[in-house]
Amino acid sequence: MLNRVKDKGYAVLDYLAILPQYRNSGFGTKALQSLLEEEKENSGIFIEIEKVGLGKDIEENLLREKRKEFYEKLGFIKLNFDLFLFDVIYTPYLFSNIKYDENIIINEILNIYESISGKERIKENCKIIREVNGRN
Repeated sequence: MLNRVKDKGYAVLDYLAILPQYRNSGFGTKALQSLLEEEKENSGIFIEIEKVGLGKDIEENLLREKRKEFYEKLGFIKLNFDLFLFDVIYTPYLFSNIKYDENIIINEILNIYESISGKERIKENCKIIREVNGRN
């Protein structure tokens, strides 16, 4: 599901899933490449993945690492902040063909979240975690 508030602005890719029987067959890559091509005239696509290393077990952390590598392989770039969103820490990534400013991205993303969940819910449940001295 792709969410956007303003025309030609940033979009949030809220969910991308491939049925288990079709995973590791290139379908996810093809689907995302097709979406990126479709969206090339817009500011960019923002995703968030659950922070690597904070999973409940080794298997969950390996899945998060695999997800991270998937998006990086397709050209998504890690942004310099994390999101604490509804009690989960996410690492945000961006795919964009234009020079970007993280403050503009944060504002647009928060606007999208607010349009989906309501301003008060986002105000209460979404915090930006900035890196301090190269660490979160």
